[in-house]
Amino acid sequence: MLLEECRDAPGCLRQLPLLLRVSYLEWALLALAMLAVWVAEAFNTALETLGDAVSADEHPLVGVAKDASAGAVLLSAIAAAIVGCLVFLPRIAAVIRSVW
Repeated sequence: MLLEECRDAPGCLRQLPLLLRVSYLEWALLALAMLAVWVAEAFNTALETLGDAVSADEHPLVGVAKDASAGAVLLSAIAAAIVGCLVFLPRIAAVIRSVW
């Protein structure tokens, strides 16, 4: 049943904590990490839309603001990946060790 929903990367990521039996604290950390990426992406979209509305022409400061907000999205995604690795890699390694 769980593996039937694993058709794409987000589907697999939603099912992986169930399969690997993560704790409530780890669930919370994973959820907060994902939420941080979504919030950064929302702010990035809002800032880019605002920059396009304010300045129809290429303005260097608007470009700097867009780059900074895109950098924030990248940093939040890297942090979320680190959280995911800290939660999942020890469990995946244990599963691999038990099979070998």
